[in-house]
Amino acid sequence: MMGVPLNKQQRKEGCLIMTILGIIAIIGLILFIMVEPKEPKVNVDKEKTTYILKEYYTPAEIVIIDSCEYLYLSEGHAIVLTHKGNCKNCKTKTQ
Repeated sequence: MMGVPLNKQQRKEGCLIMTILGIIAIIGLILFIMVEPKEPKVNVDKEKTTYILKEYYTPAEIVIIDSCEYLYLSEGHAIVLTHKGNCKNCKTKTQ
C-alpha cells in the first residue's frame, strides 16, 4: 500500500519537525546526564573495627540498626551486612 506522495513543502516541514524533536531529545539527554543525584542522609552510626577479611582489604565496621549490631563491609560494588547475633533483642527471643 503506497502513501500519498509529499510535495516539497511537506517534506521540508517534516524535516524541520524531526530536527526540532532531535534537538529537544539531545537537550533532555544532556540535562539528564548533568543532574547529579542527591546523597542520602546518613541515619546510622558506624564504628570502625580492626576486623579484616581475606577477600576485602578494608576493615569491617559495626553498624547499629534497631539496637542490633551488624558487621558492614564494602569493597567496590560488593556490600556485606551480617548480623552479629549478640544483641538484647535476639537473646530475649531465643529464651
